[in-house]
Amino acid sequence: MKMAIQAALLCGLLVGKNALAQDATIERPHWVIVATIIDLGTGELLGYAKLPGRELKFDDPTECQSVIDRIHAIPTDRVTAVLTCARVGPAEEAL
Repeated sequence: MKMAIQAALLCGLLVGKNALAQDATIERPHWVIVATIIDLGTGELLGYAKLPGRELKFDDPTECQSVIDRIHAIPTDRVTAVLTCARVGPAEEAL
């Protein structure tokens, strides 16, 4: 009987802890660097993605742009990468 109570308490604590962890993942809007890869021969968009990393999330667009300004692309005849700043996150609700 004591084992059943302990198991129930442990499961309850794990579920409660998981629910708190999910609530803590709510993010506010922020700026990120987006890389767009373009084929120079055809002009075709090959792909795009946000650059991952916690240190690449910015509160201010000027901070994001200053990082982009310090990055220089390696010249190539086939593809090019265009880096831009984009605002991401949940939409703000108007009251």
